[in-house]
Amino acid sequence: MTSNLATIYIFPSALHPEDNKYWVNDIYKNNVLSCQIIFCETAKQTRRFLKSILPQIDLNNLEIIDLKNKHEEAAIKFKQALATFQNIGIFSDAGCPILADPGQILIDIAQQNKCTVVPMVGPSSIYLSLMGSGFSGQQFHFHGYLPIQSHLRIHYLKKLQTQCTHIFIETPYRNEALFNDIIKNLPPQRLLCLGIEIHSLNQRIITRSIDKWQASKIDLKNKQVIFLIA
Repeated sequence: MTSNLATIYIFPSALHPEDNKYWVNDIYKNNVLSCQIIFCETAKQTRRFLKSILPQIDLNNLEIIDLKNKHEEAAIKFKQALATFQNIGIFSDAGCPILADPGQILIDIAQQNKCTVVPMVGPSSIYLSLMGSGFSGQQFHFHGYLPIQSHLRIHYLKKLQTQCTHIFIETPYRNEALFNDIIKNLPPQRLLCLGIEIHSLNQRIITRSIDKWQASKIDLKNKQVIFLIA
């Protein structure tokens, strides 16, 4: 266990390119500039975002470690960084790191090494959709991705209890398959909320009963969607 009590900053990033980044305040920017090394989901995406909020930042003097598909390698480098750097940043490609994101393994290491962990404020499509749904925020369950196979997905959906809000994500090209399985297999009185393109100019958060969804048409193909069921 390292004796260096590094400070780990968890930085949310924009959900969409047209995000005006009003939530990026001076404290956020100063903490970014204090970091000597960044761990991120995709280095190219993080560089682009950093330049958009801090045009003056010198990326050549900032080490950026790509996490995507390199979890074991990144974990080793992170442990080494704890003993080398005072301030370390963690970024996701979009929204809040750790939530539906591979950065959790690094925070686990940071906690084991008694580091100071500082989550920064920023957008999360999961929480923003929940806030706008009208569903209970007292008890909710984030399920991540459901099974890809339709019969397994339907079986999973039918087991959902009614005493809490259930939240799912899906890859954009499978949105319509998940939507159709939901409206065809859940009772008509259950409620479904769709958080569509959150934090974009085309954002929509729509809550309807299953029978109302069955009677309507909506295009979800290739869109970023959060599914919530109550």
